[in-house]
Amino acid sequence: AEAAAARAEELVPKITQKIERMVLMMAMLWAQEIMSAETVEDAKALYERCPRLLKEKVKAILIKSGFEEITQ
Repeated sequence: AEAAAARAEELVPKITQKIERMVLMMAMLWAQEIMSAETVEDAKALYERCPRLLKEKVKAILIKSGFEEITQ
């Protein structure tokens, strides 16, 4: 049981790091899709549909990329 607990302690940070990386990649994909939209209206509509848990990261990427107007 102790070995299993020690193994879990090792794995949790690695799993957490992988999940955080996946979330960032999903946010980057959403931002890319938004930036590729044909019109500002389409981009804003896509941004509105962005999942709640990704929205802050997507907003930061858009602002960093010079697309701040879409987030307003």
